[in-house]
Amino acid sequence: MNAPVDRHRLKVPAPPTSSPAAWAVPWQQVAVGTPGPEFEARPPGQYACDLPDTECDGRSTPVLCIRFASVRGAKHRYYRRPRQDAARAAVHEATGSIVFAVADGVSSAANSELGAVEACKAALERTHRGLHEHKQGKRD
Repeated sequence: MNAPVDRHRLKVPAPPTSSPAAWAVPWQQVAVGTPGPEFEARPPGQYACDLPDTECDGRSTPVLCIRFASVRGAKHRYYRRPRQDAARAAVHEATGSIVFAVADGVSSAANSELGAVEACKAALERTHRGLHEHKQGKRD
């Protein structure tokens, strides 16, 4: 068994006496390729309320935690196009599994942003159904 530690005898370095700004090094901007124009991000056209610029979500079980994010890129912001990818997750309570789907809309297709959302929903529903059938012993 270890002896208790006398906290008064620990050698803890003293905090810097000057302000943090005096010793902190600022982050330097790194440009990869040719930077695009700076502009104010504006919402996309008709689906502005349905397709947010950024989407963050996640799910957790006792053994797994998942987080994900989707961000509209600079080119889509500049041309006021919606974010065309989607991600969805759900917990299958009976098995404790997390079901996860990601879809990327095809830029050349009309309403591909809506197609990506529907593809994720369909994938989650089918996977949930498959897990339920597997748990019940009904395999295809």
